[in-house]
Amino acid sequence: MPDVHAKLSPSSSSRWLTCTKSVSLESAFEDTSSSFAAEGTLAHSLGENMILFALGRITAKQYANRLKKIKNSQYYSDEMTDYCGAYRDFVLSSYEDAKALCADAVINIEQRLDLSEYAPECFGTGDAVIVTEGYVQIIDLKYGKGVKVSPVKNPQLQLYGLGAYCANNYLFDIDRVVMSIFQPRVHNNHTYEASLAELEEWGHNFVTPRAKMALSGEGELCAGDHCKFCKAGAVCRARA
Repeated sequence: MPDVHAKLSPSSSSRWLTCTKSVSLESAFEDTSSSFAAEGTLAHSLGENMILFALGRITAKQYANRLKKIKNSQYYSDEMTDYCGAYRDFVLSSYEDAKALCADAVINIEQRLDLSEYAPECFGTGDAVIVTEGYVQIIDLKYGKGVKVSPVKNPQLQLYGLGAYCANNYLFDIDRVVMSIFQPRVHNNHTYEASLAELEEWGHNFVTPRAKMALSGEGELCAGDHCKFCKAGAVCRARA
């Protein structure tokens, strides 16, 4: 998992795309973390370790050493192993589907995705990125259990999908973006598909101007569901 966070992050895009001024308002507050975030980060590390071993990209010794460190965390549980195992199986099954379409299909785990073509200073990490003839698929592991996350018109996944396309478009002719949410603790596993043309139109004509507004501190404060994790929520006039 990356240690550096983007000023405009895909994970908070539902907020800065709606409330562009929130970015400048949040800049006065330090980044903080929670036990839920730490647990989620550990689950991603465990899932990554499982998948890389299943793909033969790390040795049994490397797998065991990484697993030992993960199990030493206060946030680890046997339940996490079960949930991350289900995530691994879903990723590998999706990869097999892609290989059935084209034997040269590619899978990248925890791939850095650059979104600067659509939003300056925006980047993120694709949990699992699968590329094959005709489409690119982004699979996002959500370990939280508070709220079910939908992939339908999900700004974070759409940005990841565009980033995955930009990073891998030299491999195949791609005209579709497949976006999957895997949220095992609430039995939420859904996939949404959009045309590449549709997402590019959204990226250039909606995301780009909103991102520029957010970085320049323009726009109006706008309260809504996106306020939930805003660092400036306690001092926001619109939210009050």
